[in-house]
Amino acid sequence: MDRFVWALWCVLLCALLARGCLAEEVHTKGIDHLLDVWNLRRLHSRIKEGRWKSYGVELEGDALPCVEDVSRFLEALRRGVAWADMVYDSSGRYSSQFLFGNDYWLGSTTQCQGLDKAAMAAERSRLEAGSPVEGEGTAETSGRVTPADPFAKSVAKRENDPQRSAAVTSDLPLDGKVPPYRLRFFVVTVEVELPAELSPKARPLRLGVCMPRSCSTSAVSSLMALSAADRDGVTLAVPKGSPVHRGRSVKVLRVRPVPGDYEWSKDPKTFIIAGATIFVFILMALAEVCEQYSKHRSKRLSEEYSMAKMKMKDVEVGKNNNDGEAMQMREYHVAKKEPSPGTVQRLLLCFSIRRNGKKILCGTEDGGKDDERNLDCIHGLRVISMGWVILVHTYLMVFAIAENKNLRNVKEKNYTFQTVLNATFSVDTFFLISGILVAYLYFRARSKDKNAKREAARGCEEAVKETNPSAIKMNLASCPKNAGAAFLRDFSVFVKLLGYRFLRLTPPYLWTIGIAEVGMRYTLNLSLFETKIVDHITCAKYWWRNVLYINSLYPREEMCMIWSWYMANDTQFYALGIILLLLSARYFRFAAIAGVLFMVSSWVTTAAISVHYDYHVSIQDPFALFDQLYDKPWLRLGPYLVGMLTGWILYKTALNIRMPKVAVITGWILSLVCMALLIYGVSVLGDYVSPTGSVGLGLTTSAIYTSLGHTAWAVAVAWVVVACCTGHGGWVSGLLSWSALRPFSRLTYCAFLIHPLVMMISGFRMQAPLHLEPTVVIMIYLGYMLASFAAAFFVSICFEAPAVSLLKMAFKMPKSKTNEPSSPKKQ
Repeated sequence: MDRFVWALWCVLLCALLARGCLAEEVHTKGIDHLLDVWNLRRLHSRIKEGRWKSYGVELEGDALPCVEDVSRFLEALRRGVAWADMVYDSSGRYSSQFLFGNDYWLGSTTQCQGLDKAAMAAERSRLEAGSPVEGEGTAETSGRVTPADPFAKSVAKRENDPQRSAAVTSDLPLDGKVPPYRLRFFVVTVEVELPAELSPKARPLRLGVCMPRSCSTSAVSSLMALSAADRDGVTLAVPKGSPVHRGRSVKVLRVRPVPGDYEWSKDPKTFIIAGATIFVFILMALAEVCEQYSKHRSKRLSEEYSMAKMKMKDVEVGKNNNDGEAMQMREYHVAKKEPSPGTVQRLLLCFSIRRNGKKILCGTEDGGKDDERNLDCIHGLRVISMGWVILVHTYLMVFAIAENKNLRNVKEKNYTFQTVLNATFSVDTFFLISGILVAYLYFRARSKDKNAKREAARGCEEAVKETNPSAIKMNLASCPKNAGAAFLRDFSVFVKLLGYRFLRLTPPYLWTIGIAEVGMRYTLNLSLFETKIVDHITCAKYWWRNVLYINSLYPREEMCMIWSWYMANDTQFYALGIILLLLSARYFRFAAIAGVLFMVSSWVTTAAISVHYDYHVSIQDPFALFDQLYDKPWLRLGPYLVGMLTGWILYKTALNIRMPKVAVITGWILSLVCMALLIYGVSVLGDYVSPTGSVGLGLTTSAIYTSLGHTAWAVAVAWVVVACCTGHGGWVSGLLSWSALRPFSRLTYCAFLIHPLVMMISGFRMQAPLHLEPTVVIMIYLGYMLASFAAAFFVSICFEAPAVSLLKMAFKMPKSKTNEPSSPKKQ
């Protein structure tokens, strides 16, 4: 009986042990084991074995010094040395949320660099004390205190040789927090393929590791492959016949040192940008001195004039009234009148911080109040659209550096998040506004030329008094019937208008391109993150396309400042719009028909491309087919032409349209319903489900949506403009025309240029990924808004505002032959 009980206890014990082993096997084949690609214990044992070739890894040549230092680090880590623990602690490893999008295991480059500085200081102290630095003069770098014998003799032989083993361990510091050699941080990108039930496709994983400075990128790649490789050198996997089939494959893609080898102080483009900026600063300082001198001189002349005036009054009413002395005082007064500023002084004052700042913030000394006083609602639309653009770019930025990226998939299923994803319509609002201003200001300026017939007799060239976009004083219908002369006149006007726009927009644009190239090269050199934005490469090669405003005609991969496609399209639309407006002066019907044909051809082209590529509008990928269906000018022309039509209507009606209340209410309802359907209709009315589960539209519906959607949005916003400008806007008109929005409206151009750089330069310099929460994103968005407009104010006051003032001065026609200055008109 006792034997039976004893045997039963043995059976139960064995069963428990077997269950524990099985549990341990399941645990070791879990997600933490599958993602354990950088295992130092496994790496240590495999280096000791000295049979890395059996794992498909080569450790020869320049990798030998690195392996020496790494083996010393691993031995110190095994023995619990403090500096080895700190080096290990600064490297990244799997923690959690990989299946929820966390593919950044970055560690701490700051901690690694701190240990490197401590090692460098210790090395310097040893050199100053005259102590020999072991390893000096050997391969790679100084500061390595490893033995001089080659690693080709293998660590395994050292283990078998007690004297050599003692020599190795004696070199290891058994205490202290200072590493015995210099360190460097690397970001290793590996491709991890997990079982399909965990991850349907291979995913890139970024792992930060703190390594000896003697390690090259190829050596780090080999060590990472050695750590992740299985016995067969290919994969760590469980046989398919086992009860738990959970395996993985790992492939090292690239290794990048952080910081890299780029030095901004040796980049010639840094000096070009810095030189241009300093030159502008000098001009601004000279302008300030000139303005202070003018104020001081005006004050002194004013005091002298007051004294002379009092003395003249005393002479005229005094007892000894002398007409000759009174006349002398009058002559003194005229002689001391403040003279007009000279050409040089006026050129310098174009860079005045006070004057330009006042124009931006208050609108004084600027024609904006005259030209757009009846279109104030446009200011509000600009600011709202700019805020919308920054909002979607904020989400794209934070999703790129988040540890919980799959939160995007969760949010996209919420229809309210379509407000963010469909911010692409904000660009259509910008196109609409541009078309409205070009047409409205053109027709209004042309109608003001009351003397066009008289001036036409003196030639068409003299009919154009000013050629800036907001003051075109001409009447094409009054010109002679000579077709050749008319064509030359129109061509001259076209060239001047296009040249004016080019010279106005390009200075801040060109400066921003330089900042994009140098700034992104510097940022990515220090960044732990990887991005698909390659402005440091594309801007160096293709910057001239941006300057010519043709970059939107090229593939996305070749674009410098990818968001600048809008600038190219808007300039191309401006050129087309000027041609249509010049034609409308004599051939109005022909110009109108041409505009309709352009719009219809844009719709047909967009629908044909959508069908050709079997495109389905999806709520989860609004930027799909970017090159084919998003940025090309023939796809985005509709809103601009709608804007030109709206501007013509506002001019013809003189901003005075009487409508019954029912028509006003109907117009507002239709406008709001149209905008709501365009933003939220895909998620609400989606009739197609993609293989990935994304809700979208069918093929035919998608073709209609992509071809007519942008134009429909422009029509809906055009109603808002017409209603607000003709007195039917109510409180909406008051909000959009709020004077506090005007300074921000004047900064939208520079804000559009600079805000992505503010995001990328700040975001990619972070030392760890973000954990996204709605409140965190909102606070980041508000910070980006503030920083973007602050940077836009700097760019505008340094480059845009001086360019505008110089152009106004150059294109201004004097009213008389005197040198008296006249205030420039708004472009």
